[in-house]
Amino acid sequence: MALTGATLRVAQNSHYSFAPGSRQDRLFKSFSYRFDVGGRSIVYTGDTGPSTNVENMGKGADVLISELIDVPVTISAVRRFGNLDAATLSTMEEHLSHHHLTPEQVGEMATRMGVKSVVVTHLAGQSPTQNQVSDYVASIKTRFSGTVVIADDLDRF
Repeated sequence: MALTGATLRVAQNSHYSFAPGSRQDRLFKSFSYRFDVGGRSIVYTGDTGPSTNVENMGKGADVLISELIDVPVTISAVRRFGNLDAATLSTMEEHLSHHHLTPEQVGEMATRMGVKSVVVTHLAGQSPTQNQVSDYVASIKTRFSGTVVIADDLDRF
């Protein structure tokens, strides 16, 4: 099916921070997308940390679909289910903290982009409780005044 008048924009985001020109930098990229069609616009972050590239691409979009991570909950789960040494855990926590978005960072990004609403999906590393979902929405809303929804599988918007 062809979409007439649809525009797709792509921006490299900050999920990775390999040394410029390194082998890893050449091999691994992470992208965010903006879809404009029928007078509406949606930005999908995929895995990313705070990213001016994504913010610039998403300026004025209707909806931001964003990933979200609760670093303490994720690290706690890794500690329970993995037998990782302190150095590996530290490296993992560093990555999670810089290359994913906390609820507050989602709210800040949405505000800087000027979007109308936020849909959070891909809660990295967890299946949140109802209390956690409420807390995430409240945390996002401390930085963003629009509508915030934590998506469930098969939701429609």
